[in-house]
Amino acid sequence: MIYKRITFSDTAYLDCYLHETYQWDIVGKVNKCHPAILICPGGGFNDISCSEAEPVALTFLGQGFSCFVLTYTTGDACSWNTATTEMMWAIKTVRDNAKEWNINPDALAVMGFSAGGTMGAIAATQWKNTEEGEYLRPNACVLAYGDYDLAPIVREDTPTPEELGMPRTEGKPEYYIVNAIDKNTPPCFIWHTRRDTAVPTWHSIDFAYRLDDFDIDYEFHLWDFCDHGMTVFNRNTDSDNYDSRTHRNVGKWVEMCSLWLMNRFGY
Repeated sequence: MIYKRITFSDTAYLDCYLHETYQWDIVGKVNKCHPAILICPGGGFNDISCSEAEPVALTFLGQGFSCFVLTYTTGDACSWNTATTEMMWAIKTVRDNAKEWNINPDALAVMGFSAGGTMGAIAATQWKNTEEGEYLRPNACVLAYGDYDLAPIVREDTPTPEELGMPRTEGKPEYYIVNAIDKNTPPCFIWHTRRDTAVPTWHSIDFAYRLDDFDIDYEFHLWDFCDHGMTVFNRNTDSDNYDSRTHRNVGKWVEMCSLWLMNRFGY
């Protein structure tokens, strides 16, 4: 594995976990060009959840993906504009360096957890509002218990929902990014936990319904028993709050998602 860090600002950077590339191995020729996952941890836009950062990268590195963890701006400095800018910068950075880093630029997924799911939804829907356009469109998105209400990162000095192409949710002043899904949204792998007390499951259900409206490919899993923040749920992320003996079925999403992505990318 090769590790490096790319800095965008004092509050945003990209940690890169890259596969070494071997043209020949004892079993013959192996992949020279790897699929990639850009990971956006959660943390409620107040901080970055460490259990949804490096442990996720190392887990999916073992599944054959080169992985990138975006540490984005949080706290009072976080706004719609900063989140969108940092998300698009991260995608551009991966694609710009694809050849050097032995990555397939046409096999790039964005994976977001909780507030990071908001970032993933921004990647899925807002690339078309950039100058680079299609170049910044992810090839797939993985959304884990994502929160699609943008109220925490909307400030009074940002564009109106109409200017962003997103109508306000009926009866609410907040942004609801599900309304920005259209025929150009990439395929999605979505999962949530039914006992989630932080982000209601209807966020993910609404997202899936909206994808259906535009006949966009997706896979959706809703796990019973579990609360919020399950991440990859292996020994790197196990804790007193989430006993692996009680919730061990949840960890199966990693292999299911990996297979879905590999099929999607033709690996």
